[in-house]
Amino acid sequence: MSNTSATGGYLTPIDEPGGLRQQYDTGLTYDSGLKNDSGLCFGLIQPSPEDAEFDRQIQVLITGLTGLTGPAIRPRWQVVPANRPNLATDWVSFGIVDSQPDDNPYISHQSSNTYDSGLRYDIGTRYDAPVVESDVVQRHEELQVLVSFYGPQAGRFARYVREGLYLSQNREGLTDLSLISVGNITSVPELVNEQWARKLDLMLQFRRRVASAYSILNIQSAPVNLGPGKVVFNVEE
Repeated sequence: MSNTSATGGYLTPIDEPGGLRQQYDTGLTYDSGLKNDSGLCFGLIQPSPEDAEFDRQIQVLITGLTGLTGPAIRPRWQVVPANRPNLATDWVSFGIVDSQPDDNPYISHQSSNTYDSGLRYDIGTRYDAPVVESDVVQRHEELQVLVSFYGPQAGRFARYVREGLYLSQNREGLTDLSLISVGNITSVPELVNEQWARKLDLMLQFRRRVASAYSILNIQSAPVNLGPGKVVFNVEE
């Protein structure tokens, strides 16, 4: 059981029954050897809900912009790495390489039975479950996402993503995630089995809103002293 403001000690985000729950259903199956509904094969094992939802959105975005599908688009770092495609295959990897938060978060106290301000937990995860006396810490953060393109047509697919992201219709599927900028296409070939494999890197910058809830309880009562010779009494909720 997590600590609360009444118990003292370090506070961690609420993820237990009775608090704010992460409603998570992205349709992705994260287990080595299994595939999601798009055919993409992941080697990741049970990532956090916000990371899984972010991967899903970026994978769907790159699929739509390039036409590549299935295992051709994969998260960059996997617990069980998938086999690397041969040099004649076009494929893409992506991953967050930097996260820069705003300096000052906004903290609000929630004491009603339900909480639904429209805010989502990271991306795609809404706090719709009951709230029991908690503080919600909200802030924005900027994400640097490195997208690498491999194969003989790497340059063409990199340009598809770079140019396509500036069309608002192509960004309609992004949830609580806004585009800030698209960087340059950089050539960084890799030596694989004594052969040079073509690789082009493209840095994408996004902004998203994140929130975490902590068990800060309501004040039930407090003593009030009106001064010398005055009545001392309790104020109760």
